Amino acid sequence: MNEKIIDDYVNEVTKEMGAKQRDEVARELRTHILDGADALAAERGTIVDDAIVGEVIANMGPARKVAALYPTPATFLGMKELKGMWDAIKALGGIVLAFLLVAGVLWVVAPDVLNNEMIQVIKGIIGALALAIAVIAVIFAAMYFYESRLKVPYEARLQRLEKSLNDAGSPLKIGITVAGTIIWLALLNIFWAKVPFLASFGDDPQFVLLLSPDFGGFVPVINLIGVVTIAVQLLYLALRQKWIPSLLEAALAVVSALLFVWILAAFPFNPELSGGIQSGIKVVVAIVIVLNLFDAAKKLWQTGQLFLHQQFGPGSAA
Repeated sequence: MNEKIIDDYVNEVTKEMGAKQRDEVARELRTHILDGADALAAERGTIVDDAIVGEVIANMGPARKVAALYPTPATFLGMKELKGMWDAIKALGGIVLAFLLVAGVLWVVAPDVLNNEMIQVIKGIIGALALAIAVIAVIFAAMYFYESRLKVPYEARLQRLEKSLNDAGSPLKIGITVAGTIIWLALLNIFWAKVPFLASFGDDPQFVLLLSPDFGGFVPVINLIGVVTIAVQLLYLALRQKWIPSLLEAALAVVSALLFVWILAAFPFNPELSGGIQSGIKVVVAIVIVLNLFDAAKKLWQTGQLFLHQQFGPGSAA
């Protein structure tokens, strides 16, 4: 029997594996092929030859598919998903190097050209590029950590967590919403009259209070909405008919939109803010109104699905 057939197949399967994994997989594949060849030859009453081995290998499938059954531990620079990001880092690094080379050449050839203003510009560009590289590197490292350490061993847990967060009646989601609402109300009541903001973006920026005393009239309304939000979340735990608290959530989203319409009309912000900043605040409030209306529509859709499922779905009384 010519073992080159086995060697070629095993080498093709293990060519992208690390040394330790390659040895383990190679031993496993050889044992499997030889055992399969012995069994097939015994079944046919013949000896193991190249044809028998070739048939066993053919039945195992292409080397590429077999290799996919053995996940290769990710390496920091070898992950295909991160290749584009690594290329971006190298490109930014190349631009930084190019700027440094240009600055160096100018320093040698024409030092008079490099005045303070140009030096500051070059420093600013290089600093911005360095910051971009640092941010991309952090994202790069986080993706690597997820892909190599979390995705495989914790993929099932992550999927359960995602499903739990998407489930309207999930205790985890309810807990997060209740805790977030309490924290938000506490911060609002303590700090709303103390929030500083830039009066303008001019040459002499000054900080003033963001909100005027008129905003105090909105605080009890916001507190009431927060308390009702917590109560609605608790209803998810108390009621089997999940569509009821879902419908109340949709109503709360509409009420929140109306609240921001009221805020936009009354505009309880510091009149010392510049016209540009006040216009920007109005745009932000308008966006919040639209987002609340979208959220209300989403909650209504969710309510309809929950109602239909609980009334006519599997296990319903109908």
